[in-house]
Amino acid sequence: MELPFYFLDAQASGPLPVWNRVALGKPGGWRGDSHLFDGQGYDAVDANVTGGWYDLDGHVKSTLTIAFTTHTLGLSGLIFEVGFRDAGHWDSVVQQVQLGARYLLAAHVRASDDPAANALVAQVGDVDTDAAYWGRPEEQQERGVENTPAYRPAWVADAVFPGGDVAGAASAALAAAVLVSRRPGLHQDLALANEAYRHAVQLLRYAVEYPRVWRPPEGRVRYNTTSVHDHIALAHALVCMADYTQPSICNVAANRWQAGYLEYGRTPAPLNQARVRLQVDAQNVLPWASVAMLFSGISKTPASGDFDWQYNQHIASVLDAWRDTNDLCSDVSIPPCQTPTSGFAYFGVDTRANVAVNGKNAAAQLLAAMHAQLLETAARLERPGTVELTRPRELRCWAHGQLRHITGDNPMGVSFLVGYGDAYPRSPRQRSAACPADRSLPCLPPNGTQPNPNTLSGALVGGYLLGSNEFTWSDLRSNVIGNTAGIADSASVPGMAAALVQLAASLP
Repeated sequence: MELPFYFLDAQASGPLPVWNRVALGKPGGWRGDSHLFDGQGYDAVDANVTGGWYDLDGHVKSTLTIAFTTHTLGLSGLIFEVGFRDAGHWDSVVQQVQLGARYLLAAHVRASDDPAANALVAQVGDVDTDAAYWGRPEEQQERGVENTPAYRPAWVADAVFPGGDVAGAASAALAAAVLVSRRPGLHQDLALANEAYRHAVQLLRYAVEYPRVWRPPEGRVRYNTTSVHDHIALAHALVCMADYTQPSICNVAANRWQAGYLEYGRTPAPLNQARVRLQVDAQNVLPWASVAMLFSGISKTPASGDFDWQYNQHIASVLDAWRDTNDLCSDVSIPPCQTPTSGFAYFGVDTRANVAVNGKNAAAQLLAAMHAQLLETAARLERPGTVELTRPRELRCWAHGQLRHITGDNPMGVSFLVGYGDAYPRSPRQRSAACPADRSLPCLPPNGTQPNPNTLSGALVGGYLLGSNEFTWSDLRSNVIGNTAGIADSASVPGMAAALVQLAASLP
């Protein structure tokens, strides 16, 4: 449960908080303050947009993945609060959610009740410029002009470059932060909750007014998404949960979910959409919107109607595809498929490498654990004394088996979660981890074979390159796909672990 928080600390940008676990001076620490001029300089916004997390192995900041990480941790904390508190990690999840929220507040550089007047930084950094730099984030040049190593633009989503997907994701994340920050504890922060709620509503109204997939004015986007209405649906559910007195949001939440369902959720989906429909990451958050609708109780209000059956059916259809043991990776073209030996649910076509296989699987685990919890809670409320809970038990068992696989119970005997067990990646591809804490020493090269000088604890690396061969992975920095980790990939792990702790606490 705790390991991914170490990874988020390693990915932190801007001034590091005092509680950062891997800061220079802490045991095993190597990170320092970095990119203290984000938002300033050429192609920027003349605002302070420091903070947040770097997305992958480099130093680009993607608002979409920062938001996904934040609302995934937030929703996990809400549903499995007992598990986090029992394990002693409630404070950690609140700290990380609030760190993500504070970055999103800073990224909302023009905030207004008029949708057209809003501007949200959607990406900091140029993908190609960043890819050319292999070194410490603390030493990377900043505020340079285009075509120089110091070029670090801050691109916005606004009325000119619409980005309803990014704004919807940020709104959902801020709403999750509102709910978590109100909970009692050491880091309860009602002032932050109030500020985050105001920005969440403004960004949601912008997203509704400009329901377009964001693209930068030039250069490449770090993280592509192809859908908008799923992010808007999730934002409606969480913003409504933060304040049930908002009829303009709560009364249309079910309709917004329907729009997302028509976009990518229905079964059968058009062939070109079938892959995205079953993803449960930042590419498609409609399953999380279904969870939020069920958890919030919005569907029980007269204005929204009772659509619980549809949200349950949608989640079930996604998870049934993930759990289908008949689709082997050797003969399937539409993911997910099952690896031949261990039954690992692999989201990718067997004939080519796929990004973040383990991350997608971890998200599916968390979705299964959340649905099991919601089904069990509903059953006990509607039929007190019932013991017929077969579906929740099946979902939990499947999720637990998949978690065991990525943490070492696999044909290679390797835990893909760095720091867990005895055999785990020693050379994940990440620039700062490859650079010694002693700044006078050079960084290890990306194609070198020497292990990283720093342990990137909590990183969930990509995993197998082929689903039909459970030995196609190597612990090398040059393994760009299989040995790289992203913040969105590790975000589901704490919630899955908290689900197991919460289940154990409920047992006789």
